[in-house]
Amino acid sequence: MLTTSLALYIHFPFCLSICPYCDFDRQATGFDRIDVYLEMVKSELARYTGAGERVHSIFFGGGTPSLMQAAQLAALIEAARGTFDVEPDAEITVECNPDDADLLKLREFRAAGATRLSFGVQSLDDRMLKL
Repeated sequence: MLTTSLALYIHFPFCLSICPYCDFDRQATGFDRIDVYLEMVKSELARYTGAGERVHSIFFGGGTPSLMQAAQLAALIEAARGTFDVEPDAEITVECNPDDADLLKLREFRAAGATRLSFGVQSLDDRMLKL
């Protein structure tokens, strides 16, 4: 009987620009391949179907996951739920860049299943951080 649960990390490597301090796998090109990349992520998730792993959190990191459309985020969350035993109250975090995450997008992310947003120091512009 499995008594522990896992934290699932899903990487989104696309960025509008490359931050000089970032060491993560990312690219500022290839936006025409985002859908192909997300399909590959779903395909990789499906490889674990039947493993019976319980998941207590899903973290979308990057790159800049807030560049995703809410429907893309929802599809990834659905794929994770279809593969793993995701706890009903699982924390689902999306890293966001204040420059590309307006209030409408944040509301759409919440409707798609996100329960937590993580903002880093991508901007120190008070105007951008006011949201």
